[in-house]
Amino acid sequence: MAGPLVMATPAQLSQTWFPDAERTTATATAITSNNLGAAIGFIIGPYIVTKPEYVPNLLYCHAALAALALFLTVIYFPDKPPVPPSLAAFTSVATHTDVNTRIRIFTRNLAKAFQNKQLMLLSLSGGVLEGVYNGWSGII
Repeated sequence: MAGPLVMATPAQLSQTWFPDAERTTATATAITSNNLGAAIGFIIGPYIVTKPEYVPNLLYCHAALAALALFLTVIYFPDKPPVPPSLAAFTSVATHTDVNTRIRIFTRNLAKAFQNKQLMLLSLSGGVLEGVYNGWSGII
């Protein structure tokens, strides 16, 4: 259930906090960090769980790290930068507050996205990558 939240967050943070020239790097860094964190979890897990009864210890470690990240985010992380770094960030904050307008714009942009062959190829390759990764990580 947390997948959409985790997968959509890097792009939203990039749009809100970074100018256009840095947005791709910020998004790629955030997505790679997510996968790197999962890889570290797979590597460290066997060292914490040496016997089946130690599985709760691993879950407590995960819960503690998640609670720490949540605590630091709630305490420190501001909602938005003092000055929007790009036109997209300004537009998302300043305009389109009417729900019907936002739905119309979203639908129009979604239709444009489905007509873009390069985007469809990129989405397909990313979807296959995530599907294989999540399929195998579920088995492990």
